Amino acid sequence: MTRIQKDTVSYFPHYADASERDTLTIIQNSFGNDGYAFWFKLLEKLCSSEGHYIDCNISIKWNLLIAKSNLSIEKGLLLVDMLASLGAIDPELWTFKIIWCQKLIDNVSIVYKNRKRELPPKPMIKNNCVFIGDINIYNSNPITTVEKGITTDESTQSRVENSRVDKIIVDKTITPIPPSENLSSSSELKNTFTIYEQEIGNLTPYISEQLKDAEIEYTPEWVVEAIKISSNTNHKSLRYIMGILEKCKLENHPPSRTNGKKPKDKTDPNYYKKGKYGKVVQS
Repeated sequence: MTRIQKDTVSYFPHYADASERDTLTIIQNSFGNDGYAFWFKLLEKLCSSEGHYIDCNISIKWNLLIAKSNLSIEKGLLLVDMLASLGAIDPELWTFKIIWCQKLIDNVSIVYKNRKRELPPKPMIKNNCVFIGDINIYNSNPITTVEKGITTDESTQSRVENSRVDKIIVDKTITPIPPSENLSSSSELKNTFTIYEQEIGNLTPYISEQLKDAEIEYTPEWVVEAIKISSNTNHKSLRYIMGILEKCKLENHPPSRTNGKKPKDKTDPNYYKKGKYGKVVQS
């Protein structure tokens, strides 16, 4: 029987001066030993992953990486964002939530040379889609599962259908996120991420991107208020939160006022007729 060949390796070089190099110096300065541990656990996971890439659009793969690293979801996201901004992982592929480290591939190339095989190909971006060879592993067609009302958990059609949920590609130009955008509001994002997890549920890469965009469009205070209203009214979903924000922006008032509803206009002639003492006023 022919042995199945896999594009994985069981080891990678760990250089003695690794902690003195630029990447680890920066992430350790920002995240302490968590940064050091996360980087090498990420490299371990890349080595054991088929093709040496991690598609974080697949929730189980992202959750396994976070569990393996023993970090909170928001800290994991901030760490990967920083690694992308430093060029430690491919920044363009990370905008599609795919982790690829070219230096790791270069360091394990000797393994594939000994196997007399070609190196695993790098995922390539073509027309806002990600391909491995001729296989489309990420389809950014604007007609997404989100627009059809299907979430990652609800859709079981295919791997491509699941990955299409990341709606950051809809009506936007895909460009690498600059370091300043990743890190300038990290404390605000951490607060928002923490409150979301406490009030609503687990974060995913898709949800975190939506919350980041919402903070830019509506302000962090509005987003936190909408999350709490969603929780208090037992409508715990991202869609409900976004609905509150859109409605409040349209009506020009913060979500905290009247629990996210439009405030009553006391200049309206019918205001008092609809109130508690409406019958008395009308009599």
